[in-house]
Amino acid sequence: MKKVVIPEGATATFIHSLPESATPALAANFLANKGHKVAILIEESIPKAEEWGEDIAAFLESLNPQKKIEFFL
Repeated sequence: MKKVVIPEGATATFIHSLPESATPALAANFLANKGHKVAILIEESIPKAEEWGEDIAAFLESLNPQKKIEFFL
């Protein structure tokens, strides 16, 4: 397995070993407050990835109902 390397100066964050239940809330926080426009979440199963996307969209829509949220698998 190769190590993830973020280019110097890039507006990006890599978080490893995060508890599964914290992933959607933390991703929504980064999107809402840190200026990130994209969150890439890696999961082993498509159903879990869909659940995370729906949870993130729900968090963001509750913070700003007028903002359009899209997520892709």
